[in-house]
Amino acid sequence: MQNPKISFIVPVYRAEKTLNACVDSILSQSMPNFELLLIDDGSPDQSGKICDEMALRDSRICVFHQKNGGVSHARNAGLQKANGEFVLFVDSDDTISSQMAEKMLTAQQDQKADLVICGILHIWKQKTTQTHYGDFSVSSLQELKEKNASLSLEYAWNAPYNKLYPRSQIQKGFDEKVGLGEDLLFNLSILPACQKIVFLPDCLYYYDHRNENSITQSYREQKFQDALRVYHEKCTFDHWAFGKDYLPTAESALLCGDVIRCIQRLVQKGGKSPEEEKKVIKSWLCDSEVQKASKIMYRQSPTFFAIWLLIHFKMTGLMRTAFRLQK
Repeated sequence: MQNPKISFIVPVYRAEKTLNACVDSILSQSMPNFELLLIDDGSPDQSGKICDEMALRDSRICVFHQKNGGVSHARNAGLQKANGEFVLFVDSDDTISSQMAEKMLTAQQDQKADLVICGILHIWKQKTTQTHYGDFSVSSLQELKEKNASLSLEYAWNAPYNKLYPRSQIQKGFDEKVGLGEDLLFNLSILPACQKIVFLPDCLYYYDHRNENSITQSYREQKFQDALRVYHEKCTFDHWAFGKDYLPTAESALLCGDVIRCIQRLVQKGGKSPEEEKKVIKSWLCDSEVQKASKIMYRQSPTFFAIWLLIHFKMTGLMRTAFRLQK
C-alpha cells in the first residue's frame, strides 16, 4: 500500500483469544486507506501464528516479530515501521468502532488539530460504562486550566489508544524504562507542541477490562516508584503550563489511588510473607510525598476522607484484611 493515511499499531502478546475480534474491528473501518501493523512481542502462545495467517488474507496487514520487550517497546517498534500520516494505537484485547478512524480524521482535518481525543466504552464482566470528556476544542494549554482537574481524574491523558496523533510529532516514542504511567509521560511530552486539541463526545474505543492476565492486574514492587515518578512529572507539567500556584488536587488523588492499588496487588498477588507485606506497605504509607498528597486530596474534596484516613493513619492491618477478603 502506498501512502496510507493512518497507521494502526497493535502490540500483540498473549492475545490468541482476543486478537481476531480486535483485528476484525480495525479491518471493518469505514475509511479504507490505512495500514495495520501487528507487533508480535515474543508472544509464547499462538498469537504470532494468528498474525501471520491474517496478513495472508488482507494486504493492509503487516506483521513484525520480535523478542519480548514490553508494550512500550512494541509500540516504539511500530512507530519505526509506520508509514501513515497519522497513528492510532489499539491494544490487542480491545476493539474499536467501525467509524473511529473516519470520525477522528474528519475532526482533525476540519479543525486542523494536532491531537484528537475520543470517548471510551468500558466493557466489564457485568456491565458497560462510558467515559465522555466532552465536545470541545482548545487552542492553548492555558485554556485547559479549568478543565485539567476533571480531565485528569477521568484519565484523559493516561492512555494512547483513544487518540489520533500526527506521526511526525511522536517519533520520540515511549519511555521503555517506566512500567507504570509511561502512557501519561508520553502524552505529556507531546502536549507542549499541540496548538489545537479536539475532544469528541463519541465513545469510539472499546476497552475490555475482562482480561485477568493483563499487566495492569499484576504485581511489581517497582510500580510504587513509577507512581511517584509519574506524580512528580504531572505536577511539574501542571506548574509549567498553569502556573506555580496551581494546586495538584487531581494528581494527588491519582497518586493515592495508585498507592491503594499497589497495596491491593501486593496483598493479592505479591507472594510475600505477612511480615514482608507489612514492611513494604508501611514504607509506602510513610513516604512523605504520599502523606502530602493525601492531605491535598482530602482538604480539597472531603469525598476522599476514607482514603485519607487509611493513608494518614497508616492503617496497614485494615487494608491487608480488606484486600485478602476480596481475593
